[in-house]
Amino acid sequence: MFRAEQEIYVRENDIIRVQDGGLDQDYYVFTKRFHQKGYLEDEEYYLCERLYSTLRLFLPLHDLIIKLTAPYSILAERMAKRQRDIDIEKSEDLLELGKLIEEWFTKGTSIPIIHIDASEDDPSYTTITEDLVRDVKNKLKNQIKNVGIVIIFGSRISDKPIKHEPAD
Repeated sequence: MFRAEQEIYVRENDIIRVQDGGLDQDYYVFTKRFHQKGYLEDEEYYLCERLYSTLRLFLPLHDLIIKLTAPYSILAERMAKRQRDIDIEKSEDLLELGKLIEEWFTKGTSIPIIHIDASEDDPSYTTITEDLVRDVKNKLKNQIKNVGIVIIFGSRISDKPIKHEPAD
């Protein structure tokens, strides 16, 4: 519900906002993963599915997704550095989370996606910021207001680098 409230806030307040994850990632990735792991019973999962579907009937989709990817080894290392007291997902879950992200995108989304290789140890993303800002402006040049952008942190099975790919 919190993610839906965030989206409503952005749309009602005439602002441009970039948010981490979002309602769609919470449903397509984390809700499905929690169901797979047995944290949600079937009835609870179906209730989440119904809630997501109902919310999406009334909330417009995001205008853009920025998908950050890095090899699993780098993501596992970064997870370990977070040192969270409570972390439901562990580094051994990264492969399954990556599969759920790919399943979501493979099934198709009408939302344009900009792919970013986040392998480099550059927390401020200074090496890609200029190109990313240009691509976002280019993609959203016809958008006047109420822009919603979601950043998805994905992973990939291969350790081969992925180049920055601007959205179509």
